[in-house]
Amino acid sequence: MPIPPIPAKSVVAFGHTSSPELRKALEEIREAIILPSYLSEDQRRKIYSSAWKARLEREPVTLAIDDDVHSFQYRDYLDLPNTNLKVKRALRAMKTRRDFLNLEPLLEGVCKHAGRKLDPAFYPEAVRRAARAGALDIVLDCALLAKRTGFRLDKHETVAQLMTWVQREAVFSGWDKKELKKALKRIQWMLEQMEGDPEHMERRKPDSEPLLAYPLYRDPIFLAARLHLEAALAIKYGNGVDEEGDIAKHANQLMQLWPETADLISLHPPQAYTGNVALRYLLHKEAFVWITSPVLNGLRLAARVVEPKLAEELEKRASVLEKQIDEAIKESVGGRGEELHQKLLEGLGEPATA
Repeated sequence: MPIPPIPAKSVVAFGHTSSPELRKALEEIREAIILPSYLSEDQRRKIYSSAWKARLEREPVTLAIDDDVHSFQYRDYLDLPNTNLKVKRALRAMKTRRDFLNLEPLLEGVCKHAGRKLDPAFYPEAVRRAARAGALDIVLDCALLAKRTGFRLDKHETVAQLMTWVQREAVFSGWDKKELKKALKRIQWMLEQMEGDPEHMERRKPDSEPLLAYPLYRDPIFLAARLHLEAALAIKYGNGVDEEGDIAKHANQLMQLWPETADLISLHPPQAYTGNVALRYLLHKEAFVWITSPVLNGLRLAARVVEPKLAEELEKRASVLEKQIDEAIKESVGGRGEELHQKLLEGLGEPATA
């Protein structure tokens, strides 16, 4: 009945944890969800079959990982752990950057090896928690390894959270040149992945109508993130000059997708905001301020760089968005959105000297 020993290095395992709570959560997931996926198809069939219950009590299925032997007796499907609850519990127990080094093996084990599908809400929450722990790069690595982790850039809220945190890091660095360039590179990479990598392209049922007005790689919020960082670099470190013409090019692209009198909410059809789907999260005032404040700043910065006619078009959109943000702030209770908005209002500071 046993299969040959499996080298430990080829089996998903977890590293350092900052708390017994996280260690316990990860080990429960490994034992109950991940390790059974390394059994043969025949072995898995037996441990989930009531016909084998008595036999397995005497002769359990075993899995040897180097010298460590794991035994599996009968498991009732009704008693199997809720994967989403278990994984969310582990995520919420991650508090430090070192804790988040366990995120990649967690996703690989659960999504790839065990073939479980996580609640879409897990991914934006993972971004928020990782970013607050100084582990945003770890989440981006998970997206880079999407085929292995299942962390895809195919949902609006996940991408919006990633792009906003990427921009926030650059803003709170004091608009440091190195951080701005790193942020711009990350944003550009995400746009490219959403457009051209099958792992990150949006998935929908055949013959179904798209829920959003634009594919994610053409969404104005995400295109504005790139424009924001390009304009900040030009003003702070490039004498306010659009040397390569990219700012004008990307500003024009954005204007073609964004009617001058439209607010951000109306860019997508009403059905995108109903139910527990797509853009409903933007109806929460704090989330709206958090996601759209960098968009507003990007429009205003780009208007300082491009020629007057295009600057006027950018300012029209900025004025409409500014009213939306001001109204949302009046109805919200502060939080990270207002904090980011206030930081952006402080401006870039003095241009850097050569």
